[in-house]
Amino acid sequence: MARDITSDGFLTWFDAEQRKPTDAVPTPLNTINRNCHGDGAREGFARGWFITVGGNPGHGKSILAMNFAAHAMQMNGEFVGYVSLEMTAREIAQRMYAITTKRQIRNFERDGYDPGALQGIRKLPYFFVPDEVAQNWEAVIHEFETMYEEGCRYFVLDYLQLVQAGNEKSIYEAVAHVVTYLRGWALNNGSVLVVLSQYNRETSKNYFDSPVSQSLWGGMMLEASSDIVLLLDHSRYEKEGHLARTWLIMDKNRHGSRGEIPIEWDYRTVSMREATEREIELWPTQKRRAS
Repeated sequence: MARDITSDGFLTWFDAEQRKPTDAVPTPLNTINRNCHGDGAREGFARGWFITVGGNPGHGKSILAMNFAAHAMQMNGEFVGYVSLEMTAREIAQRMYAITTKRQIRNFERDGYDPGALQGIRKLPYFFVPDEVAQNWEAVIHEFETMYEEGCRYFVLDYLQLVQAGNEKSIYEAVAHVVTYLRGWALNNGSVLVVLSQYNRETSKNYFDSPVSQSLWGGMMLEASSDIVLLLDHSRYEKEGHLARTWLIMDKNRHGSRGEIPIEWDYRTVSMREATEREIELWPTQKRRAS
């Protein structure tokens, strides 16, 4: 039904809506929070936003999403729903326990397991994962809807291209279908949705140029549907020992400014942090194109 946005009734409703307290979910990266205007109120992701995180295999997509989810759970009391199409519940738990306790992940793995490391986990809000690895699109939707009924309003899909197998054309068609549905689902259900994506083949093998939103493996629909697109830059990634440094590119932001964020991974605790201004000169610079 159409609504007259200049009517007294609508204006009264609008005035009441705009006076409500901010309901945004903070991330562990202050630069992102400051750049989330509108309903994000410079505090984080707003309800109904669709956030895409792109990255090459092994460059931190899942770890970044888990750090975001853990921060939402610990700092905002969020009930989180995490659906992975490649990790078991136990594998997700090992990583999440390390992030939330700031202990080394080996303390939660079988060859170095320390039962004492579990202290404090039971005090955290709910973090739901499927009993089994989701096998198809219908299973993903079923898991999300079940988690929503349990009170989850923050969701992660890891990762998009695994929803559909087949040739490149069929995957693109499936991604367009999935993205269209999930975008509307998150908006209608007042939930934050973080979706992980691989890059297309040309971008994945190009280690000389930074990725852009058009690098996402899913075509224009994925880019167009996203409120925010975050891209891990594999052309500026350096790893030494248990630490790695790279840049997270905020390439699209429908609700504020874009920019680049220097981040550091600590693979012992699978945690991440944003560099301070005085540290930025230590971060890798853009690689030059091969001659």
